[in-house]
Amino acid sequence: MKNILKSELYKIKHTWLPWLYLLLPILFVIMIYAGFKFTGLSRYSIEDVTLNYLITLGALFPIVIGFITAKVIEMEAEAGCFQIMLTGSQSRTSMYIGKLLSLLLCASLSLILLQSSFLMFFNYQEFYDLVLELVLIIIGVVPLYLIHLVISLRFGSGASIGLGFFETLIALLAVTSMGDNIWYYLPSSWPSRLCGLYFVDKISGENSFYFEFFKWSLVATPIIVVMLFVSLIWFNKWNGRTNME
Repeated sequence: MKNILKSELYKIKHTWLPWLYLLLPILFVIMIYAGFKFTGLSRYSIEDVTLNYLITLGALFPIVIGFITAKVIEMEAEAGCFQIMLTGSQSRTSMYIGKLLSLLLCASLSLILLQSSFLMFFNYQEFYDLVLELVLIIIGVVPLYLIHLVISLRFGSGASIGLGFFETLIALLAVTSMGDNIWYYLPSSWPSRLCGLYFVDKISGENSFYFEFFKWSLVATPIIVVMLFVSLIWFNKWNGRTNME
């Protein structure tokens, strides 16, 4: 698995993707900071700005995941119509998990940079809170990567990116009262809801987050496990597609 991860990271080393992982989080925080200092956002409290930062970040993740996953799979198609993935010396299961872990690793490093930048610009939350929010987002996006890997492999870039926009819309609706009883079953809403619930719980002094997290975990754990096994079974039977599909 270590060699597969090295190989996956080497594939993107000389592309524009590392720059995207580096610049996107910094630009995102700078935009929020500039809005807070120089626009109408300045009348809001730092608590409101932080909460909206977390919710917006979580809601935008499906678009980013859809785009990045699509481009990573597109590179596999252009490199030889997926022959490296399908006929490599490693098992297909190892190849698939290696691809998934490499995407999650890059996302984690980008989120570390993002949270560090937010701490540097706003100096509001404690380090522990920033780390826990990062962990919640990573847990929340695992099923999104599983979904978009399969969609990108089977249907191509357009389907993955289009689905990402739809999932973001669902996530934004799910953070309202409309999603209070159903967000547990909507993976695209998990990053926003989990971070939002934790932050609100923190500033209000309530203890409802852990109860909500427990309820969510009872639903999310089997969903993630089923998604992983179904995607592995599908990938082991998949015979690739042409660039024209």
